[in-house]
Amino acid sequence: MIEHSFACRVGKGTHAAISTLQQFLRGGAWALKVDISRYFYSVDHELLLQSLGRLIDDCPLRDFVTRLLATYDASGEYYFPQRDDDLFAVARPRGLPIGNLSSQLFANWYLMRSTSS
Repeated sequence: MIEHSFACRVGKGTHAAISTLQQFLRGGAWALKVDISRYFYSVDHELLLQSLGRLIDDCPLRDFVTRLLATYDASGEYYFPQRDDDLFAVARPRGLPIGNLSSQLFANWYLMRSTSS
């Protein structure tokens, strides 16, 4: 995660985010708050699992994450083609349940992965 990602991280709560923002503003830096429309619904499970698979060595943990993601699928309602999608991408499960604590971590990781590729 980048240093200034504050969602769902120890010591990086709302107060830390506000404090960092105030420091940036005092230093003349700009701050941008962005909301990506329907982002949680568009997260591709397969791409997320591939990316997390390189990070997680523990097989039981990997299996748990796979099962956790399998509990939610919004692909039928919300599909946004990604630049690397193949013909079968539309059929792949998508989405993270809003309000699930793990969803915040997965969403940050997925966004970081997609912006770095």
